[in-house]
Amino acid sequence: MGKLGKRVAEGIFRSATQLTAVVQVGTGPHKRGRRVRFELGTPYHEIERERERIRVELHEEQPIVRPGSFAADVARYLERAKKRPASWKSKRSEMRAWIAQFQDKRRGTIRPEDIDRAIATWRAAGVSLKTIQNRCRTLHHFFVTLANNKKARTPLDHIDVPVPPKRKPTFVDVATIQRVEQQLRTGDPLFHAVYMVIASTGLRLSQVNRLLPTLTRDDVDAGVVTLEGGKGGEAIPIVLNSDQRAAFEALLRTRRPFPTVGPIRYTTIDATAFARAVRAAGWPAGVRPYNARHAVGIELAERGAEDADIQAQLGHSDLSLVRKHYTGIRLSKMRRISELLEGRLGWGHGSSSGSSSDDHKSPKAPENDKTADATLDAAPRSDRRIS
Repeated sequence: MGKLGKRVAEGIFRSATQLTAVVQVGTGPHKRGRRVRFELGTPYHEIERERERIRVELHEEQPIVRPGSFAADVARYLERAKKRPASWKSKRSEMRAWIAQFQDKRRGTIRPEDIDRAIATWRAAGVSLKTIQNRCRTLHHFFVTLANNKKARTPLDHIDVPVPPKRKPTFVDVATIQRVEQQLRTGDPLFHAVYMVIASTGLRLSQVNRLLPTLTRDDVDAGVVTLEGGKGGEAIPIVLNSDQRAAFEALLRTRRPFPTVGPIRYTTIDATAFARAVRAAGWPAGVRPYNARHAVGIELAERGAEDADIQAQLGHSDLSLVRKHYTGIRLSKMRRISELLEGRLGWGHGSSSGSSSDDHKSPKAPENDKTADATLDAAPRSDRRIS
């Protein structure tokens, strides 16, 4: 029994009055740590989640970077990743989580079992499967980038990375989209403008970020904006309607020049901060703000747009994604099918279940039965159908 109490788990101690979690990072003279107290009975996963947060925080306060260490390699990787500023903050956040695990290791000494151990730690701490998946993808990109070889072998090659359940697009009604837009007017004007662009065009946030330095007043005045396709898709010309014109006008007014020497650059929009602002404005709980984009695809399908046109508008490289998510089963078609069956059994519209047999009779057989039989007999045997 030490001063902190009895050790009940790795880094967790219990006394008569409380639980104490200890977090330490670094080694030797660079070692530092922090203690945090919890009430007795606090669930283990909550304590682990807090320990993980503090561990990352300690590294952010005073990162220890030794020459040749994993942390030093991460610094080099992030410097190269600045060429794609839209995803740089996410990569930095994800690599900081790995630094907390591999701080002083050398890149070449990291083994699959080390990664398995880190994944198990995060899962025990309640880190979401999507976050773990993103961390693993970024770590793989880290290895192949520093190797200057996209096909380079990495410790993740034979790792079973947790896969979050796939979520189908959720339809968000127009009234909700409009209500959120009204609330965003009181916040960051750039977030408001970006939301208007995504909700009216269905563009990805990454596409909007790439559009920021190339969008011109002439484009908006001409009513046609051309932008790079996302995820390997082709360039997309958007012929602006009145909603889209208003959205791009707002984007022109609110984009922020980035302080730099040379060609004008604009501050990109961080996906996490943007999603947080949209949720705070009243976006439905449990529905990703990304569904503002999906709502465009679903609405286009309901209004009869061709699959290929929806693909072009949303920038999908694979037409099957459009058919799977937007046009596979259209509500408008299912409504028509329901209308075709309306009244078939006579149970609705206030009629009782004991309606007479004369009501809603089955369709009559052809009047000239002999002619119908003769036609069937004359047909080749392979063409006969059993009705």
